[in-house]
Amino acid sequence: MQSVRIAFFVAVNYIIKYSARYLVVCLFVSLTVLLCGCKADFSPNAEWKDVPVVYCILDQDDSVSYVRVQRCYLGEGDLMRYGAVYDSVNYPADALDVMILRWSDETQIGSYGAVPQDTLRFAYHIITDKVSGDFSYPNQPVYSRIRQQGDWVEGCVYQLVVKYKQTGEVLARSQTRLVGDCEAATWLSRPHPSMVGRQFSFTKDRNFQLEWYPFVLGRRYQLIVNFLYRYEYDHPEVLHRIPTSCSSVSSNMTESVLTTSLSHGAYLSNIESVLRGDTATKRFVDTVEVMMSVCNEPLHAYLNAISASAQAMQEQNQMYSNIEGGAGVFGARRSHLLLRCPTDRSSNGPYGMRYLIDQLKLNFVFTENRRD
Repeated sequence: MQSVRIAFFVAVNYIIKYSARYLVVCLFVSLTVLLCGCKADFSPNAEWKDVPVVYCILDQDDSVSYVRVQRCYLGEGDLMRYGAVYDSVNYPADALDVMILRWSDETQIGSYGAVPQDTLRFAYHIITDKVSGDFSYPNQPVYSRIRQQGDWVEGCVYQLVVKYKQTGEVLARSQTRLVGDCEAATWLSRPHPSMVGRQFSFTKDRNFQLEWYPFVLGRRYQLIVNFLYRYEYDHPEVLHRIPTSCSSVSSNMTESVLTTSLSHGAYLSNIESVLRGDTATKRFVDTVEVMMSVCNEPLHAYLNAISASAQAMQEQNQMYSNIEGGAGVFGARRSHLLLRCPTDRSSNGPYGMRYLIDQLKLNFVFTENRRD
């Protein structure tokens, strides 16, 4: 029984890890054990039936949305061998209808006579470049929908429904809301894209504190700061980036401002590790990019489950999920948030950005201000 539970969690983590590539992630990353605020009973000794594992993360800024539906396989013997068989973990191409219904609010769902505002249908297709591993590859079936005007409306409730085509029986369902907008004109407060005195620079404590305003239903935030540079002679028009991640921040959704910090050592050592040994002349750009991903409560709970996956696997016959009828996660995020901000142009030590970069001895030149 324990080996069955472990194999199930391995399968779920694999699905999440490799289907996330097609959700234009960031980031957030890497989105990878199962979730949300409820526990679903699960017995490996139960009579065989389809137990779907469903993964869908909505981002209204994505050009394409994806739903991944895979079978949970149970049985005796070599469970990893089962997973390598395409038909063991995937539903047939014509077996399922996958759709997302848009409702005005939760009270409408299931109410007699209630009709959704819209039905967003997802088409089956095969991704052919899934990486090799213990599970069936290279083909990976997914359900996708190219974004159409009016699909994603903030403030509405979205209900994911997976049905058998032949019988109309509902196999799995779930619901979530989109992450909304920031109420401020500019979501980033420090560094600021244009405000004097709020440029990107380190202080005496060797940290830089980033500040931003919350997004509606934003539960967890992840910020990345991109160091920007160009090569002096080799395609100088190309802008290169070196990303450094800040610690993620969980919100109780009551704060007016949220903060995280980026350490002087982490930022500079990351730049040095990428460029050490690169002897080409490089030009410092007096600008950084700040990227942010933010997710709602279901995805936040899912990410928490990942961090405690070892403990979760030890729970007797239980797993975390917000998928009714199966397992998985249906949540939302914003992963296309990016602003460019000026850096401190000072060449004076010990905290001026030009001074700090020059001390790394990575063959940078600073003869011209280059803000992009």
